[in-house]
Amino acid sequence: MCCIPGRLLIQTEGTLGVIYIIRNPLDVVVSMASAWGLSIDESIDFMASKAVGIRDNRFHLSRQHP
Repeated sequence: MCCIPGRLLIQTEGTLGVIYIIRNPLDVVVSMASAWGLSIDESIDFMASKAVGIRDNRFHLSRQHP
């Protein structure tokens, strides 16, 4: 289960299973470039970087999680 600072994102009680939805990275690159005002190359570099994570980055996307 995914944890956010010591809290489970989804509680195991009452949870029967999990469905993972995975997007094609090539599609994500185009969406990211458009939404974040980046070039395609900048989006690819960002996604390929080991130094960043989508949840902990300069765009403050961690606010999307409870």
